[in-house]
Amino acid sequence: ITPTFKPHFKYVKKYLESYKKFVTDKEDVTLIFTISKNEAKDFKKITDQYCENVKFETLYFEDILKHFGITLTPDELLKKYQKFTFQTLKKFYTMLYSDANRFLVLDSESMWVKETNMKEVFENFFKNPFIASSQIKTRETVSVLKQGIIDNINYLLDKPCDKWFLENFVWFYDKSILNDLFNEYGSPIEMAEKVYTLENKQRREAGIFEIELYQAYLYNNNSKYHYKIIDVEKLLKNILTAKDLSKYLNSYNNLFQGNCGLLEHTILLLNNSNYQALANAFRDNHFNIIRCDKTDFDNIELQEKFLDIVQPNILAASQEHAFGLNNRYETLINKNNKYSIKLEKHLFQLIHPQKISFQLLIEPFSIIFYGIKYLLQRQETLKKYRSLYDRNK
Repeated sequence: ITPTFKPHFKYVKKYLESYKKFVTDKEDVTLIFTISKNEAKDFKKITDQYCENVKFETLYFEDILKHFGITLTPDELLKKYQKFTFQTLKKFYTMLYSDANRFLVLDSESMWVKETNMKEVFENFFKNPFIASSQIKTRETVSVLKQGIIDNINYLLDKPCDKWFLENFVWFYDKSILNDLFNEYGSPIEMAEKVYTLENKQRREAGIFEIELYQAYLYNNNSKYHYKIIDVEKLLKNILTAKDLSKYLNSYNNLFQGNCGLLEHTILLLNNSNYQALANAFRDNHFNIIRCDKTDFDNIELQEKFLDIVQPNILAASQEHAFGLNNRYETLINKNNKYSIKLEKHLFQLIHPQKISFQLLIEPFSIIFYGIKYLLQRQETLKKYRSLYDRNK
């Protein structure tokens, strides 16, 4: 299941290209994309290239909403319930609409990076299902958004739970558990409305995050579902020395201010002392769908060593890495070039103008200016990191 929208269509090509290259049982698996009807033409331009090689369906969110008796349009849902709740509704209702009983939810920024039999990935997970969680009360800092998400889930499930579950991207769902959740606590739209009526504005804007809600329900009712519960704090204490653990947590707090899971961005917290223990833990606990982003010349070697041990099937939530289909050299050179974003911005404005104006006449000069800046910066970066480039050619 991959809900997506126009600003993220640029990632879908590599998503599909990597799926085509690495997935060995494409005939047994169906990809389901959920989009809005007004995005259909642009999306079809991408997916038409893969019709012969990939089994997929494109669903319109409007049709799904109509099926469930919801009269609001996607735009109205987004405006009313805000981004996180809107995304949650899109994912939950797509799963409820589908005939399948088990799902893997992936964002459109995902990329397969090794040969994968998806049927085996599903079977291996549901043979020994797990969720991973960390405590909130022990954190040095907790963001307002994160606290709001947890407070809303505790409110919806009417049970206090001091746990954060977004520690990896192994987002498998079982429809029977989803049905249990909604039969007990109300439909997704009823939950959205319940949060919408809260007086606290920050809580309303935090909304509902679907994996947090689903796994909190699992955690609260695990005597029925028998999932393995991985205690992330205990895991880190068991695999890292006291010194390495303190350094890891300090880096985590400084970099993220408590706004993510302890293991969600591990790839950015690696050093020569901790990478092997962390990689072994990811591998041994079957974290085979993980986040990898922001590869640069300073961290690529550690990221590469980490991934060589973990051997993940899918890198999720970002394509800003130098692995899989991505050309390492080009990724690194562009990542370290501050003019690439400005150049891309002016090229986009020239090709897709919002309106005809004087600004449109200036764009070619801006492109030439930032193009020269980009090329000069590229040469400087290349000189600085020549030895690494030579190894990655």
